[in-house]
Amino acid sequence: MIENFGLNQKAIILLWVVIFWIHQMGEVIQIRSAKNYTILALDQGTYTGWAYGTNLGEYGSIDFKSDNRIESWIKYNKWLQEKIEEIKPLCVVVEQPFFRGKSSDYLFHFSNQARLLAHIHKLAFLEVHGMTIKRHAGVKKGKLNDKAKQRGWVVKNDHEADALFLLDYVKENASVQYEGEM
Repeated sequence: MIENFGLNQKAIILLWVVIFWIHQMGEVIQIRSAKNYTILALDQGTYTGWAYGTNLGEYGSIDFKSDNRIESWIKYNKWLQEKIEEIKPLCVVVEQPFFRGKSSDYLFHFSNQARLLAHIHKLAFLEVHGMTIKRHAGVKKGKLNDKAKQRGWVVKNDHEADALFLLDYVKENASVQYEGEM
């Protein structure tokens, strides 16, 4: 039956198998605090905001939009692989994907690619709910741009603001763990 599937369907099935395999692996190594470690925070999507550092170091945003979803995922995967190799973080943290609307498919794959690359590089992986980030920023609804500017962060868009608040939240509140063998 699988031989009748197209390339996109086969890639999705393979990704599911790999994610399932990773999820079934090993022990948990607990690290007490995230404050003194380099963490890569991602507000994922076709337009992805990113931030990293031991404090609030560097941040930006990048566009992965393409006419073909697979091309977007490939571009994202290549960029994330290079970013991980460049900065060597202890942890990759993402805003937990929400599954509603047409972007669900994109978010699902971006999140799982980040999880897969974190595992390959033996990095901790953490998802934080979007409402947790908004509460941390002191925003009930809407975008975080204004709050970011109040903190002195010069952001170009809401993706950068989301990534910065995600990084800030993890630095202040999270303990980081790695699932698997070190």
